[in-house]
Amino acid sequence: MKDPSLLSICGFLGLSYVVWIILKVFGRFVQWYTSPLNQIPGPKSNKSFWLGSFRDVSHEPFMQPHKRWWMEAGVDVPLVHYTGVLGKSSLLVLDKSIVRTMLTAPAGKVNTRFKKPLFVFLSNTIGNGLVTLEGEDWQRHRRILQPAFKTGFLRERLNTVVPSSISRFLKSWQVAAESGREIDASSHISALTLDIVGEVAFSHNFKGLNAVEEWATKTSSESESLASLDDAFMSSLNRALKLNLMTILCSTLKWIYVDRFLNSSVRRARHAINKATDQIIANAELEGTNDPKSLLHLMLVATDPEQQKGSQERNALSKMEIRDEIKTFVMAGHETTSSWIYLALYAMAIHPDVQDRLYEEICKHSSADSDIFLEQVEKMEYFNLMSFAQNAGSTLQRKTAIAAVLHLYHFLQDYGIALAKTLPPLKLS
Repeated sequence: MKDPSLLSICGFLGLSYVVWIILKVFGRFVQWYTSPLNQIPGPKSNKSFWLGSFRDVSHEPFMQPHKRWWMEAGVDVPLVHYTGVLGKSSLLVLDKSIVRTMLTAPAGKVNTRFKKPLFVFLSNTIGNGLVTLEGEDWQRHRRILQPAFKTGFLRERLNTVVPSSISRFLKSWQVAAESGREIDASSHISALTLDIVGEVAFSHNFKGLNAVEEWATKTSSESESLASLDDAFMSSLNRALKLNLMTILCSTLKWIYVDRFLNSSVRRARHAINKATDQIIANAELEGTNDPKSLLHLMLVATDPEQQKGSQERNALSKMEIRDEIKTFVMAGHETTSSWIYLALYAMAIHPDVQDRLYEEICKHSSADSDIFLEQVEKMEYFNLMSFAQNAGSTLQRKTAIAAVLHLYHFLQDYGIALAKTLPPLKLS
């Protein structure tokens, strides 16, 4: 026979836990209902406390809902506010001065000015890279990786990869222009950027341009959207970034280890993306590091330039750390670079005077039948004023975006493809 006192204790603890959860949810409701963040523009789904924008974020492609909310709020708004499960608030920061302040704030060894609690859950999938690390660990990774981005190697690889990629890309756009089709410029530029970043950073073909070329061969009645990429890494990354209710609840209640070890979808996604990333590293090792073809080759041999003699810290990144940095780099660097290219083209579309002046400068420093190299870009004073004012990303992001924008615009003019004064989609005429 069970001890009545034990049953009473268990019942009391269970009831106390239920009451605690009810009080916690009620507290979140009051915080959500009275939050001053509700004055910031955002989606209509913010009016739902229980789910917020969860459906949109979990069912649509990565960052697509955020782009739509931004367009609905107006391209000049500095912030967009949206909510998740149980009224959890998030801010989409769109003002470059605010972003600059956040990115350049001191990263102390103990206290950091802008902490990254949400990214703790992101680490369940992408691991511990520069986006999720804090303090000393972040500083160590940054010291080891930074020299690779300051070499002439990056310039040489971009000069090789960008022109050929743009040429392939715009042949598909030319086919679309001739048939009068509309293009979802955001997804196409995202595919282009992914291939450029993949070749330069990892010597890996993500097959983004393959998807664009396949789209160009179809008629408008068949499909207006790109097919899913035939790449194990991107397929697993997209699955990993797809939110599910358990992850949202664990994030809201700060149960990181519950989500990491008991959420089967997170475990499967983490295993798949790690396997795909390990294959990218293995391919780079087979190519060897004596004649590096990507930043990954440099990362494999990078060491800490400031490590003190006798220090117990590792002088280089482990294979696991490199794996996490690859996942981090694609997740954090690809879409930001793509968005900058997209918005630069949009800015030129709505400002014809800027567009004309830029084209004159391009013609001044290059000929119609030649590629544009970064050495020529550095001489374009007007373009650099525009590009550096808008782009605050890493060296690879900035140089990739600048080179791609110039080549895109140059060839668009040559093909007679006009930039429409709309954002999504881009109308070719």
